[in-house]
Amino acid sequence: MLSTPSSIPAAPLPLAGRRIGFYTSVVGMGGSEVVFADAMEAAHRAGAELVCWSESGAAIRQIVASRADRLRVTHRAWPAAAAAAGPTEPAARAAPALRPRIKPLAVMWHRLVPVSVRRWAGFCQSARAFRAELRRVPVDLLFVNVNGSEAVSLAGGDGRVPVVNCYHLSFTRSSGGRLARFGDWAARRATMRAGALAVHVSAAARDQWSGQFGYPTDRTRVIYNGVEPTAVPDRAATRAALGVPEGAFVFCAPGRLDDNKGHRYLLQALQTNKEQFSNSCVLICGDGSLRPALEHFVSQSGLGGIVRFLGWRNDLPEILHAADCTVLSSVSSENLSVAVLESLMVGTPAVVTRVGGMAEAVREGETGYVVPPRDSAALAAAMLRLCSKQDLAREMRAAARRDAQVRFTRERMMAEYVAVFAEVLGGRNRTRE
Repeated sequence: MLSTPSSIPAAPLPLAGRRIGFYTSVVGMGGSEVVFADAMEAAHRAGAELVCWSESGAAIRQIVASRADRLRVTHRAWPAAAAAAGPTEPAARAAPALRPRIKPLAVMWHRLVPVSVRRWAGFCQSARAFRAELRRVPVDLLFVNVNGSEAVSLAGGDGRVPVVNCYHLSFTRSSGGRLARFGDWAARRATMRAGALAVHVSAAARDQWSGQFGYPTDRTRVIYNGVEPTAVPDRAATRAALGVPEGAFVFCAPGRLDDNKGHRYLLQALQTNKEQFSNSCVLICGDGSLRPALEHFVSQSGLGGIVRFLGWRNDLPEILHAADCTVLSSVSSENLSVAVLESLMVGTPAVVTRVGGMAEAVREGETGYVVPPRDSAALAAAMLRLCSKQDLAREMRAAARRDAQVRFTRERMMAEYVAVFAEVLGGRNRTRE
């Protein structure tokens, strides 16, 4: 007798009955936080129970609350985590410095022991503390967003709990004295070797990290970030709402206003070629510590009629769609910008710098251009090439959308994270059995 569709049992969820822990020290609302939440949602869809630790719960709670209809997470704040100094601090220095409780010993410790040694001791103390937390709240797998969370990765990677380390940033060398640099290197190396697998969001970043620390590439996986295709309003309507002059060629420069994003090279490119960009409009979407200095430069260099600062925007996909080109002038730390992927998804070509995995996101001459970092002349040349060739810009719009819909979809990314979790958990007994 043939089975009817209703009598065919549903396929078992690949992560059913598993508890997966997620940890992040990054507490902003940028692209890596969105991808982190996407990985949680993917595990939840696949049947896993979720526990999330974060240095500060506000940002993660906000993201989770926005997905309340499709994501259930038990959140636990972890104030003693290794990332107290912030996500961009090197590993060992990001840990709180160990300080003895007895006052005379504390004074001697502070005066006689170098800060790098105290930071390393604090790093080890944080690892022990989180190991105790995992005994209180056991999980079958720990997924760590490694941007200052190295001590947490080391705590999980003691053989009891498999750890998947996810690296959203490209490799950058530590600063400071020789002892501090060695401590950072040792912490990063220990973190990588403790993990069952390392996930990188670009092949370039994988090669950088594995090459620096001798980590075998067969224990790494590359999962490109993904974005959701969104319906966007008419370009002309958005441009009119933004007050863009009719006929202007619009560039959009998304991102935090800090040194890593290299906005000063973009402004230098505009200043040097002011006449050629006279019919252009550059929309800088983002905020940060450098905004006053950048606004002052624009005012002093006579770029006020070309450059506009829009601050943080909730309608960034609409602005990217309304633009003719997206510009990312990053000089370091960048890996695979979610904003650039959103730009390609809505059909806007991009000019990016060769930092991290950006050369993997943009196909040279097809969906945009890739230029060296810190090179304002090369940046200006690529931007002007698109300005002067409207037919080329239109061809790139179509190519960008086609390519993004194949390589950078959110559903593809989420399926690949589930596959990694299932691979690591395959054959392992449940921690709570």
